[in-house]
Amino acid sequence: MTSSEWTDRLPTGLGRQLSANRHLAKGAIAIMMATLIASGAGWIYWVVGSHRWDTSDIGASLSLVAALSIIGLVAGQPVTITLLVRLGGAAKPWSVLLRTLLATSLAGLSLALLCLLLLPHSLAATTTWPVKLMFLVSALVTPTSIVLDGAVLVVRRSALIVARTLVHSIGKLALLGVMALPALAIGGPFAVLVSWTLAQIVACGLVVNKSRSSFRDRGDELTGNPNEAILLRGLVPQVIGSLAASLPPQILPLVVVASLGTKSAAWFSITWLVGGLCFMISPAVSQTLLAEGTRSTQELRTSVKAAATLSLALLAVPLFVYVVAGREVLNFFGNNYGRMGGGLLIALAVSSLPDLVTNLAVTVYRIRDRLVHAAVTNLVIAVVAILGTLLAVDHHNLAGIGWSWCVAQSCGVIVVLVIAGVDRQRHGLRVR
Repeated sequence: MTSSEWTDRLPTGLGRQLSANRHLAKGAIAIMMATLIASGAGWIYWVVGSHRWDTSDIGASLSLVAALSIIGLVAGQPVTITLLVRLGGAAKPWSVLLRTLLATSLAGLSLALLCLLLLPHSLAATTTWPVKLMFLVSALVTPTSIVLDGAVLVVRRSALIVARTLVHSIGKLALLGVMALPALAIGGPFAVLVSWTLAQIVACGLVVNKSRSSFRDRGDELTGNPNEAILLRGLVPQVIGSLAASLPPQILPLVVVASLGTKSAAWFSITWLVGGLCFMISPAVSQTLLAEGTRSTQELRTSVKAAATLSLALLAVPLFVYVVAGREVLNFFGNNYGRMGGGLLIALAVSSLPDLVTNLAVTVYRIRDRLVHAAVTNLVIAVVAILGTLLAVDHHNLAGIGWSWCVAQSCGVIVVLVIAGVDRQRHGLRVR
């Protein structure tokens, strides 16, 4: 079935919008597919590991992977957002991308060295030199995957995001399966780092090889700045805004796990995982909008409308199911999961609506080079979410954590409305 035949089967308004913005839809769906593939492969990966190594080894391995994920976000996410906005304006985007990949890799390596020096107890698994070296190599590679996923959206090669995720997922599973053989007697943390890193190197190499011609062809059509100056402009607010958006979802589960008992932590973690389906949609659409919106700012209003329509259409089913039958969904994991996590799941589902508004607003700010506004919006959400979570944890209220997240997103909407009101007063703009 062709893309035009597929959109013809959709309701008229939605089909027309997606047909006119097919690259937006393709990019968003590719990101969501990659997320689902990575989640499924990750579940199988840790099942294999837990059957081969004891709990302490698995716990140590998880701490290393969590540290690498945060390193990747800190080193790669702000640069990726900047690339989505500015890479299309570079006269030599391929050259800029290669140097950006080098810079982010070195940033990841520097952060890993700091972790080894300042957090030796949190990374207790890195007691041997082979594990330390593999941790450093992993930190070199991890940010590149984030940068590449964003960069290929600029040249509309979103299928490479799915390809990279598939190669990485299958590769790490195959390598871990080999190293899990009892005859090899390989330690769990070292096996995890080797399989994780080698598969990532192969996957990133595939994307670099397949996307090279697309970047070079696009560079021939452009007459922008030939160096990295376009990436450095506004980098500070970009870093603040990107980290404020990406770190809280990583931090909140850690706060709950550290503060509550093991049972409450299990109920929360499973509910957060299930509810995460709602939070996967609008960020994926917004990231693609960031790449598409910079191509033609004259058509930005149409693109934003299409992004909002697509997000709402994809959110409709999980939002309805979670609000109406969330407890039944959680009971698949055990009898008490629905009773203890039902309220939390409803709160997370409801909060996806203001989350959609703030994600699209922040994307528009970035496209229009209003980076301070984007940073302030995300920072307010992050602060309110973390403070609300700490308050709810003190009262052992799992549902309260979800509603604090909802309140945080709603505060972000208020910030967006305030910014719109200020613009209207100062410039007489009609802001929608």
